[in-house]
Amino acid sequence: MAQRHQNLYARGRTGWSIKRYKEVTLVALLVDLRNHAHDGIPEPACKAIKAAIDLAEVTLTKFSKPSLLCRSLSDVIHEFYELYDTWNGYDNNKHTNAPELRVIAHKKLVTHREHCIDKAMKSVSIMEDQIEKEQQMDLIMDMERREIDQIHLGFMGLIREYPEVFPMLTKKVMEYQKIIGKAA
Repeated sequence: MAQRHQNLYARGRTGWSIKRYKEVTLVALLVDLRNHAHDGIPEPACKAIKAAIDLAEVTLTKFSKPSLLCRSLSDVIHEFYELYDTWNGYDNNKHTNAPELRVIAHKKLVTHREHCIDKAMKSVSIMEDQIEKEQQMDLIMDMERREIDQIHLGFMGLIREYPEVFPMLTKKVMEYQKIIGKAA
């Protein structure tokens, strides 16, 4: 069991990619958002972030197993999307306390990020258990990891257009791209 758990997080595996999304890519996005709590970010950048979160929802939902006892992964990621939309919705022209409201919304995003990705990791772990029984794990997990790569790279358009607005996200997505060997 411990060996399988280590394999789940081995560099280049699906679990590693999801864990990196949680611990590096989303953290970088949240750092950049925190740095813009006072002034907000341009509307086209907001749309690009929403598109990247939508891509993550669609991709990670493929790995989710529905359960009567808990919400689906899709629901959890969609809630992250809604929390981001709340952060984004505080317009300085309409809300005199927009920076303070963004700080509060940011704290909710940080907390919810953990919940989203923990749920994804549980789904991947369950799926790896099933795949191991079928002896096709390496091929299938490589295909899945390539899909997960897209949730990181879903931010490429955003960082190309707004590298000065998202310096931390730009750095971390480019690091990921270098690690997996994809050309920009």
